[in-house]
Amino acid sequence: NNLRMGDKAAAVTQAVSELPAQQPQVTTQHLNSCVTQFRELSPKVSKYVYDNGQEYRMICLSGTIPMPYKGNTYNIPVNIWIHSDYPNQAPIVLVTPTKEMQIKPSKIVDGNGRVYLPYLHEWKARQGYDLISLVNILCMEFSSAPPLFARSSAAPPRPKPTYQQPPPQPGLTSTRPTVSQTVHLISAGTSPINNSSSIHRHHLLVWVAGSVRRP
Repeated sequence: NNLRMGDKAAAVTQAVSELPAQQPQVTTQHLNSCVTQFRELSPKVSKYVYDNGQEYRMICLSGTIPMPYKGNTYNIPVNIWIHSDYPNQAPIVLVTPTKEMQIKPSKIVDGNGRVYLPYLHEWKARQGYDLISLVNILCMEFSSAPPLFARSSAAPPRPKPTYQQPPPQPGLTSTRPTVSQTVHLISAGTSPINNSSSIHRHHLLVWVAGSVRRP
């Protein structure tokens, strides 16, 4: 994605000739327009594998596209796959998260990162549907419904309670749970009390502690 524009133009020409494209002039023109406006995208020829296992060589525009969101701009990694019979057939768009990102499924993105848009569904080459318009629409749609979010780091394990039960008094037995047992139940979410507010939690612990210590 750090190729200079001259190198990108050469990469486009190489990719179109490798495919080979059925409409090479149109495909070359649309690809060059797209990588000129969206400079983080670069073309390559690779294999796309369909859900049924079939593989096809296609041109893949790989890189990031800008997503304005709440006053900031984020870079969304995508792969845009282009058939050999482009522009007659709509491209395939996939969001490709990094290790630090996770897909956020929505109306336009499924759990695998596949993008579904009316623009793609209604693709009509004769009405001027093209790559650069597609990417502009992607930026706009992602801004309304971001397709990725940052993975949260794993929370450190919670320390076990260190409360200790007072020594039992001679001749007295009780079937009530100890303080440590009750705290463990509450922490594990198995307490029959559903209200987990700090006030109820505090009152319950005070009540149990008093019951254990009461002669």
